Amino acid sequence: MSEGVRVIGSGNRARFIKLKDNGDMEINYEVYGGVSGPDQETILVVSQDDSAAIKIRYGFDDSIPILEALLELSSRGRGDEFINDLFDGTIPLKSKFVF
Repeated sequence: MSEGVRVIGSGNRARFIKLKDNGDMEINYEVYGGVSGPDQETILVVSQDDSAAIKIRYGFDDSIPILEALLELSSRGRGDEFINDLFDGTIPLKSKFVF
């Protein structure tokens, strides 16, 4: 696995994204339940085949690395948009694991 990046959204919740050895993106997303319920961690996997479409969707040149594009997306305050697109199916998931 490669080094990853943190994509920050509202409430400063971090989503850690790294590239797997096969080039797929692994997104780790944590929600802390506090008094309202248990903590939850979600691991999403997006196929490397979708990297170009993701970069184009958010206005990045396809020649830059996907992690660099996502880091820039986060710095522009659009981290939640990316995560929402993962959860609503706009960006297809290869797999999803919740525990």
